[in-house]
Amino acid sequence: MRKRLSKLKLLFSSLFRNPIAFREFIIGMRNEDIYDNITHIKMASDWLLKAQSQGLDNGYSRGFYLYKKGWDKSYIETTGYIIPTLLDVYNLTNDEGYKESALKAGKWLLSVQKDNGAFTDIDNDIELVFDTGQVLYGLVAIYELEDIEVSLKDRYKHSIIKASKWLCDVQDSDGSWRQYGFNNIAHSYYSRVSFILYKAGLLLDNSNYRDSATKHIKWVLNCQLENGFFDNLKFSDDEEPLLHTIIYVLEGLYDYYILTKDKVVLTALLKNADKFKAINSNNDLLLCSQYDENFNCINSERCITGLAQWSNLSFKLYKLTNDEDYLLIARKTLYYLKSKQFKENKNLKGSLPGSVPFGGLYAPYSAINWGVKFYLDALIENDKYQVSLIEDSNLWIGECFKFESHVVDSGFTETSKEYLKTLGIYVDNSTNILDLGCGEGKYIRYFRDKFKDININGIDPYFYNNKEVRKGDVYNINFEKKFDLIYTIEVLQHVKYLDIALREINSKLSDDGIFIICDRNPNSFIGYIKSIQEYRGRWMYPFDSPFIEKWYSLKEWNKILQKNGFKVDKIITFTSSSNWMSKYNIIITRKNR
Repeated sequence: MRKRLSKLKLLFSSLFRNPIAFREFIIGMRNEDIYDNITHIKMASDWLLKAQSQGLDNGYSRGFYLYKKGWDKSYIETTGYIIPTLLDVYNLTNDEGYKESALKAGKWLLSVQKDNGAFTDIDNDIELVFDTGQVLYGLVAIYELEDIEVSLKDRYKHSIIKASKWLCDVQDSDGSWRQYGFNNIAHSYYSRVSFILYKAGLLLDNSNYRDSATKHIKWVLNCQLENGFFDNLKFSDDEEPLLHTIIYVLEGLYDYYILTKDKVVLTALLKNADKFKAINSNNDLLLCSQYDENFNCINSERCITGLAQWSNLSFKLYKLTNDEDYLLIARKTLYYLKSKQFKENKNLKGSLPGSVPFGGLYAPYSAINWGVKFYLDALIENDKYQVSLIEDSNLWIGECFKFESHVVDSGFTETSKEYLKTLGIYVDNSTNILDLGCGEGKYIRYFRDKFKDININGIDPYFYNNKEVRKGDVYNINFEKKFDLIYTIEVLQHVKYLDIALREINSKLSDDGIFIICDRNPNSFIGYIKSIQEYRGRWMYPFDSPFIEKWYSLKEWNKILQKNGFKVDKIITFTSSSNWMSKYNIIITRKNR
């Protein structure tokens, strides 16, 4: 009840303090367009530059908050680890603006370091281990640049030494950091501090830094439960850990392993990561916002920052293990995140919501800079693979089929029999036939039994078996020959890029060929309540999916088909005798020559 009241308070505060921005926030979340990878990278990077421009100190604003009247003050901690990300963007794009931004942020960090070497929390000016460690990421990244002045390089070296020494001095005897830990609690996700401290030790040839980092990593490994879950991930004792902190600990272990090649660390890392891989491959389309110590989802919201971290880590684990499941998980998670990136609005364009729904537990009604940082890290990793939008779209739709227990029916419903009645007339008079998106091929088998001499082929992206069904899809009909009959049965409603698909179909249809579309009609009872059911999560695609099943009216079909080189010969509309709530179309078309 208390959490619900807190959410309502934030909602009303957002509505009253920022009514225009709130409206734009809602509108922006509806735009789920997905572009090429570099476009998303530039939008996200430019938003970070905008976040930096909000103050006078050259740090990056913590974020844009609806309930705080907009932009917040600069965040020392996250400014630290945004720096290496923007330097990576500079290396990818050769845009000097991103490098200049990182260098300005670095100089600001030098100016706010305490005399003892520590860096402080954003709100209370309290010296903190985690914040100091995250700033080290930025200091080290700039120190490693080859083209900075010697005097400036010395300043960064001195700052790194001060911060590293302070981290070693305040470490507890068991290797943890309780004193100067957030809420005075020892946290296993401080593995991210261990990694950067170890790296500083390598750069400066300081064994004390390396020993301190290793000591903490051993403490982290002792926090791992028998089932692979890590303890001590919570911000406070009265809440379950967030995906954000769960992945934090894995990031630190991964980076530490890359430096040390310590196989004990790798074993612990994979013992946990493989559990989440199995969940993400078999149980949850996207990882949940919170899990308990038994890997049970206890909050099905989306922690956007945690998902960005998980995508980036999964790309890296794929390179480390060659396990294709990690690559698919990384791609589908990032595809989802691309759809959630704001595409418009002067304050939000390029950023991401803290949670989905946007009033969720983690960073509600806000766009935070570290979520964008981790999203950029994943985008940069993804850019190495050059995967097309169509490939990622197919992956997402295929995963939705799998996770919504979509069973391909081997029998024929009353609706199927209506399709068969009309299709049979054209199949009987055709020579080369293609069942496009044929599933396991039940219509192919039916027609082969009924018409003995026909030549009928099938293509499907998910259910191919190399015998009667070939792997392919509506964007890639991988046959050299042309067909005098192509039909699709409730397939085009699952196609994101319909124009591209129809042009491909047109190219594979003979000059006198016939193309038949069997699909749903939205002007029905089910059509009217479909959007409600989708929002409630009672349809095959989740409510926040980058793609929602599309049903087109006859007017829309006429326009779409004409635009892509078809003319409509005949339309049959019917209601199934077994389901009065649904209506269906059979649209018979030819090439418009």
